[in-house]
Amino acid sequence: MRRDPTRTLKADAIALAEAARIFLKGRENQDPYALDRHREGCPEPDIWIDGETLVLEDELNDAGFYSCSCCGHQYLLWAEIIDTCGSAEYGRRAQAAFQLEDFIEDFHPDMSTIDALDYADLRIVKAERARVEAERTYLREQEAKANKQ
Repeated sequence: MRRDPTRTLKADAIALAEAARIFLKGRENQDPYALDRHREGCPEPDIWIDGETLVLEDELNDAGFYSCSCCGHQYLLWAEIIDTCGSAEYGRRAQAAFQLEDFIEDFHPDMSTIDALDYADLRIVKAERARVEAERTYLREQEAKANKQ
């Protein structure tokens, strides 16, 4: 997964950061079990036509797709990424960077073995994670202040 050559480096980084933010914020105030586990009997349908184009929502509604909260969440998440970033590729790159982050944390590999572009993506998603955490902390503090008054 590489940078989109039709975008400037800054626009590419912004799109990747937005995709990371969508993943991070997409789970806020939601039941993680409902987001991660398909309902019993769910056929786990493929939401992609060709890896870049999502199946039309009407077709999914007809198939009872949204009766599984995990499937519905995944579809809405990817639809937002495509709408916001212009391509599902940014979501895939963000996912890969999150996985690389976990890999580095768990196994402490020799950093010279990490591809420079993958490392750049990693830095972008880590910065976005820090921004989201700072925002959450700020909002909690503001809520606590409001509750004291």
